[in-house]
Amino acid sequence: MRYVIAASLLGLLAGCSATDSSSEVSSHATGTSAKESSLADLKRFPPRYPKQQAIYGREGCATIEYVVGTDREVTAVEVVSATNKDFAREASKVVSRWKWQSVSETAFQAPLKFQTRFEFCLENGNGNCGDSVLATKDQCTGNDVIAVVGRRFKFP
Repeated sequence: MRYVIAASLLGLLAGCSATDSSSEVSSHATGTSAKESSLADLKRFPPRYPKQQAIYGREGCATIEYVVGTDREVTAVEVVSATNKDFAREASKVVSRWKWQSVSETAFQAPLKFQTRFEFCLENGNGNCGDSVLATKDQCTGNDVIAVVGRRFKFP
């Protein structure tokens, strides 16, 4: 009986001493815009439109969550939601290529977590890929929207 009680107490103490690593990352910008004033110097650009999706006339979205460390390196890139794996892949790749080094060091006192929604749209000449139109779409979550505008391939 003493061994059971001792083992239980030991397990309880071990559980209490565990730390929550999620507190080390500030969710400063999750669900908000990475375009805020402290990140004004960030050079963001859209990913390429997946060729296969453009050929078939497919549009969609991908929401990506990622952490930028104090060294301004991107880690922990995760797909939150996506309508297509090709859109998710291209969106995941581009966040690491953004010019995080151009952002002031004071913006990164701690690792920051961001969430960005990429709207993949094929332009038809009628303004269907405008920022105001894309912001109203709700297939993927997120308020920080990057437009990825493509053109449909036409074969002769």
